[in-house]
Amino acid sequence: MSGKGSYSHLMLKEIHEQPEAIKRTLEKSTPDAKKLAEVYPLKNFDLIYITGSGTSYHAGLAGQYAMATITKTFTSVIPSSEFKYWVPASAGKKSMVFAVSQSGESADVLNAASFARDNGSTVVAITNTPGSSLTKMAQSTILIHAGEEKAVTATKTYTSQLVAMFTLALASAEREKTSDPVTLSNLRKTIQEVPRYVEEAISLCDPQVDALADKLKSNKFIFLLGSGPNYATSLEGALKLKESSEMVAEGFATREFIHGPMQLISEGTPIIVFMPHAEGKEETFRSVTNFRKLGAHVILVTCFEEENLVNEDLFECIKVQSKVEEIFTPIVYIVPIQLFAFHVAIRKGLNPDRPEKLSKVVRF
Repeated sequence: MSGKGSYSHLMLKEIHEQPEAIKRTLEKSTPDAKKLAEVYPLKNFDLIYITGSGTSYHAGLAGQYAMATITKTFTSVIPSSEFKYWVPASAGKKSMVFAVSQSGESADVLNAASFARDNGSTVVAITNTPGSSLTKMAQSTILIHAGEEKAVTATKTYTSQLVAMFTLALASAEREKTSDPVTLSNLRKTIQEVPRYVEEAISLCDPQVDALADKLKSNKFIFLLGSGPNYATSLEGALKLKESSEMVAEGFATREFIHGPMQLISEGTPIIVFMPHAEGKEETFRSVTNFRKLGAHVILVTCFEEENLVNEDLFECIKVQSKVEEIFTPIVYIVPIQLFAFHVAIRKGLNPDRPEKLSKVVRF
């Protein structure tokens, strides 16, 4: 297969391309986000929806968290395949819909955008593909500039979608003054550092998850747990494992796992937990300690500054770079799971670039 360069697979190549893809998206999507915030102030809309499918839906969930945190605006995230069933046609001219699609050609996203537009909603496309059907349907577009992604398993387009969503939230907050200027200035500075954080995470985590893949390659199922913005990471990480390595993986909000699914824990059950930095950290530690007592093999995705708080006799750790603002952690915390999914696939003799039952664009 062409285009792999020095890498064994396209998925691995595209994981490594993420720092540059994110940097381009930051540089090129910020002006578009600021313009959109001027033309379509969020305060002018009574209802704001985000819609997408698969990976794009997960990016929308993290975007919803950013919108609520930075702009103090409530948004509703709905899978594109369900959009017409959940959104009233009467939403009309006072609603905005952010339609997220890597290709801009996904049948479900196009159907959702068409339904929204036909009922008078303002549609904004967030896509990697200029001139796509979605861009032609939308009143406005934010391009993510990730570059062509050839592997079916989305990696660099996901993190670039996250960056575009976060850039949009920052632009809207600055335009509408919904957060204090010092906080916004700090967030702006931090997001500019994200390409470096991702580059460090790739370098640091690859050998860690390579070894972990060797331990877990024969496991039949795995759970991923996250709270706050990393609830989205747990879902996206599970999807990557299903797509590339054919592992039965399920993502949950950390505390929701206690309400039923915890019954499935037995000796050695692998559970990957994305550790929060601040709010919810102690609560998460209590939960994972209980999982460990039930026999689970608990793996914590955590930053260097948290490692001294972790008893490594009880928990295995995947350590990423130094602490980043909680709101931006989904961009960084997904990296080790992308790499883990790749390494498990290789050990199982699978091709993570071309899962046999999947296609890059769902057109039916």
